[in-house]
Amino acid sequence: MSRKHRLTLAKLIGKYFGEYLQGESGLSSNTRNSYNDSVLLYLRWLSDRIGKDIDELDPVDMTSDGVKDFLRHLETDRGCCVRTRNQRLCGLRNFFGFLSYERPDLTVESARVKDIKGKRGPKGLIDYLDETEMDVLLAAIEGEDAGAIRDRAMFTLAYSLGLRVSELTGLTLDRMFLGSNPEVLIHGKGQARDRMSLTPTCVSVLENWIAARRSQGSVARVFLNRVGKPITRSGVADRLAKYVKIAEKRCPSIARKRVTPHVLRHSCAMRI
Repeated sequence: MSRKHRLTLAKLIGKYFGEYLQGESGLSSNTRNSYNDSVLLYLRWLSDRIGKDIDELDPVDMTSDGVKDFLRHLETDRGCCVRTRNQRLCGLRNFFGFLSYERPDLTVESARVKDIKGKRGPKGLIDYLDETEMDVLLAAIEGEDAGAIRDRAMFTLAYSLGLRVSELTGLTLDRMFLGSNPEVLIHGKGQARDRMSLTPTCVSVLENWIAARRSQGSVARVFLNRVGKPITRSGVADRLAKYVKIAEKRCPSIARKRVTPHVLRHSCAMRI
């Protein structure tokens, strides 16, 4: 393969990460991050496997058989679960689709990659908290410091509306209306927008948090960490874990469950 072909492929790989994923794909930020990680893992694995640097890869190196070997590597060598394996496959389907659009000579391999089937994994039961357990968990958020006020509002809202963590951390002040007919505008998956009515309890805890909320500069996100920056997914999980430990001592049945932020969403669904 000529040096010209290698340079062309290297430029396409750069374009995929630098332009397509960042601005042209129309994908959500979570999906972009997932695809970015999947393709990086694949390229690094392929580079090691055939003994070439990534910028030296040829179009002939990009094969569906190689993708299948990579997926087997994820399961056997890295110990990835079926769900992770399927997520990586989705990212590679997107990557090969981009390559085939830019390089018609890769169309056949792209089609073969798209034909690789995702695996079915075992369906595990998701834990949930009943209303009594949920009351105990929320009651574990004690105190009137800013952190406790925020957490009380954050987890009350998550449970009452059944929000995903991304919807909770992404909520902005301009999507929240606490006057007459209180509601929030939630941006969910696929950029869908849902208007959700707020209960009097939600309005009360949110008003308390807005009064205590202090941001560094003009931060639009509703829920902030202790330094005034938007709280992260891991920050939400860490705060929840703190209160779960307290609640377990008051309600032993909670200790038998694995309580994560997603469990609050599932608990809402089970209550409804």
